[in-house]
Amino acid sequence: MCKIKIISSYTLLVLLLMSCTRVIEETAPWELEAFPVVYSIITPDSVICVHLTSAFAGGKKQEIKDARVCIIEEDDNSTELTWQDSVFQDLHGAVRVERGKTYKLKIELSDGIELTAETTVPNEVAVFSEFSFIPLKAISSYQLSAYFTSKWTIPTANTASDNYIILPSWNWEINAIKTSDVDYEANSTRLIYPSDAPEYYISLYTTDIWLSRFLINKTYQANALTNGSDIISVIATEFSGLLPNFSNIENGVGMFGSYLLHVRDLEGNIIKQSK
Repeated sequence: MCKIKIISSYTLLVLLLMSCTRVIEETAPWELEAFPVVYSIITPDSVICVHLTSAFAGGKKQEIKDARVCIIEEDDNSTELTWQDSVFQDLHGAVRVERGKTYKLKIELSDGIELTAETTVPNEVAVFSEFSFIPLKAISSYQLSAYFTSKWTIPTANTASDNYIILPSWNWEINAIKTSDVDYEANSTRLIYPSDAPEYYISLYTTDIWLSRFLINKTYQANALTNGSDIISVIATEFSGLLPNFSNIENGVGMFGSYLLHVRDLEGNIIKQSK
């Protein structure tokens, strides 16, 4: 055993490095071998797309084209997706994504490995019961400020595993607080934003457990989303070659999730979700 007396910090460091411990770094197996990475998020009225890559933990990736990718509905009807524009897509809209329904993802790779996952779309979208955005005194000719507050209630038709996340279109710190078993509120004493921004809006996501985990556990994605990036693009950055911190893909890595969306602009007008 290495015995160390009370000596100077410099001498202690030298002794520790030279005589006490030898650290041998070995490359982990997942840094040598590629693994399949999958991500897909579904929502009503949108084309189903599945992104599939072969990736290393270090960030290198390669698209996988030689695979059979299917979406299986609750009645066991299976629809095979078509490879186009770097993703597998339901080009003909054969699968109709509906609220409250469970969908399974099945991927058969050329080497015989089968990847599977499933998601249940929330039954009902949460909507703001109260919504106000009150402009305050301008900070300068370039910066404006305002006070924001909102409230919403968990829909009774949803399950306990569904979650509710508020995301604005600008880089604002808005944290939702659960005030009762079913009620939420979010507010900020002062939001600062540029005077020349084209539009501002607040999005309320009702998500399944998997998309919820991504939005809650990740910190970097908030800045990307609130600065105008599409949620699919943000998740693409995370799952196309970077090791995520959780996965619901059997025999692979990644996420198959779902959501419903309610959006209002800062005057309180409801914005129809883009398809």
